[in-house]
Amino acid sequence: MKHIGLIFFLLFSTRTAYCVSDQKGLSEAEKSGHLAFVWRCFQDFQKIKIGSTRKQVEQLLEGENGGSGDSSFERYVHPLCPYFKVDIQYEPLKTDAPDETYFKMEVKTISRPFLGLWIGD
Repeated sequence: MKHIGLIFFLLFSTRTAYCVSDQKGLSEAEKSGHLAFVWRCFQDFQKIKIGSTRKQVEQLLEGENGGSGDSSFERYVHPLCPYFKVDIQYEPLKTDAPDETYFKMEVKTISRPFLGLWIGD
């Protein structure tokens, strides 16, 4: 997963650097700042691992559009840029008190981070 994330980052940052370098009037510091911002966001995505709890995930990311209504699946956006997204599937917990275990649910699968249009308010 680290290798995939690194490859994705390098491809994305190379493309971003190319796009940013085409912008007239941006200083080298501004270009570097853009890349640092993207890297910071993707580092937050990399902190989420299989077995992380929903509570840990929601300390880093925000549910897109208030949640999906299905507690075992959620699409999250980065709080600094709602265009950076990730889909997370949780392992359902078998219990009679679902409200008490909501934040204890563990990550079963996590998608690669991706770009998408913002669906917010």
